[in-house]
Amino acid sequence: MASTSSLAFSSKTTYDVFLSFRGIDTRHNFASHLHAALCRKNITTFMDDVLERGEGISPALMKAIEESKISVVIFSENYASSRWCLDELVKIIDCKERMGLRVFPIFYHVDPSDVRKQTGKFGEAFGKVKEKFKHNLDVVEKWSIALTEAGNLSGWVPSINRPESQLCDEVADKILKKLYLRSYVESKGLVGIDSLVEKLIEAKDVRIIGIWGMGGIGKTTIAEVLVSRISNQFDSFCFLRNVREKSEKYGLVDLRKSFFSELLGIEIRNLEMLSVVPTFIKDSLNRKKVLAVLDDVNDPEQLEALAVNDDDCFGSESKIILISRDKQVLKQVVSSDKNIHEVKGLDCSDALQLLSMKAFQQKHPPAEYIELSERVQTYCKGVPLALKVLGSYLCKRTPEEWESASTKLKRFPDCKITKVLKISYNALDRTEKSIFLDIACFFKGYYKSWVKDLLDDWAIIRLMDQCLITIVHGKLEMHDLIVEMGQDIARRKGNRLWISTDICQMLATNDNKVSKRINSIKTL
Repeated sequence: MASTSSLAFSSKTTYDVFLSFRGIDTRHNFASHLHAALCRKNITTFMDDVLERGEGISPALMKAIEESKISVVIFSENYASSRWCLDELVKIIDCKERMGLRVFPIFYHVDPSDVRKQTGKFGEAFGKVKEKFKHNLDVVEKWSIALTEAGNLSGWVPSINRPESQLCDEVADKILKKLYLRSYVESKGLVGIDSLVEKLIEAKDVRIIGIWGMGGIGKTTIAEVLVSRISNQFDSFCFLRNVREKSEKYGLVDLRKSFFSELLGIEIRNLEMLSVVPTFIKDSLNRKKVLAVLDDVNDPEQLEALAVNDDDCFGSESKIILISRDKQVLKQVVSSDKNIHEVKGLDCSDALQLLSMKAFQQKHPPAEYIELSERVQTYCKGVPLALKVLGSYLCKRTPEEWESASTKLKRFPDCKITKVLKISYNALDRTEKSIFLDIACFFKGYYKSWVKDLLDDWAIIRLMDQCLITIVHGKLEMHDLIVEMGQDIARRKGNRLWISTDICQMLATNDNKVSKRINSIKTL
């Protein structure tokens, strides 16, 4: 097949595929079978029988070609005997050259060389129309050039030993891949996610996949890109957002109704039992190839309510993508750790690009902002949410304002970032919260073995699973934004002192009320 290249489609795209064919040869056989195969893949396809009566055929066809992403030309024996087919072809080749339209030929019982050279029976059919237009050589020459160029394109040549239905499915699969290979990567503002998305796409045989990472790191965005590329390979799909929030607000029964209703395309009202899935739902889903995304899962009960691990409910070809900040929740249903994919921060180059796009609407910062941008980027440590929020905040501000904001942000984290990150903190129990704040204020960078008598091992595991801390070379480590969030919480509580000036101020004032509130002081 022809390779993809940089494309520049018409600003209005109505169709995925435009089918060009000779009606008397293929309308009621190959063309209709191919059209059906494309439709089964949810590929919006234009055939000339969709035109309304009384509409001028030629202008409508030309418009449809311009508003398509791909054209499939079915060259049959009598294709070149039709002036309409030849005019279509000239327009298709013109759009290929001017607008990046991708063209894939199918040589249906004709030799590609006969199309290129206008020879054989194909050439005889072309000779008839040439004779009719012998006084309009310019038009004939355009037809001939278009046939030659199309005949040189890589395409499909059906074999007499192979069922046509098999070829139609193959063509539909190839076109689907071409259509959605770059659908989200080219979207504005998406930076540094290609490699993980490709890795997730390659996990074709894995039924349940986990996407794990801290708040604001880009888990949902990655899932959206993945869905945009593979959703058309499934019979139905559901992207259920904010599972944690919805289950807390409306309950698991309502969450379940919403999930199954969207997957089946019907409204399900009576579904009050959580322990079993009705037979009609199981049978309906098992016959389908389903794609489901559950975003922000934080409790195994949610997975049980949605029958995620029920093999009788979801067939082997279905795929379920779980997004969570808690690795332990994912481990309940994901078959192997290798199928839980951690989302990490952007590298320096991608982070700087994302910040620049938000702050300056361009990929690289202006010369006078480079050093300031690098400082802010370093502060954000590759967290997309932080880069977007700070980039938007600093947009159109002077270098002096950037300097001032950078200084302030080191002590007081931005509220929007904190709000997202704080969700993981709020999910902890009282002991875990206390240990989290102790690490943020006192023990970041300490060897875990040094503080094992002070910190509960189970709490450490929970904090790791919530992406709030990591163990690097035996040391307790924490993302700077999470440290600052923790310290901001501790500062508001007023029961921990870790900054020397605050400690000195408390000692100097000798305020008994303040002293009684303090339960931890950093002395080293």
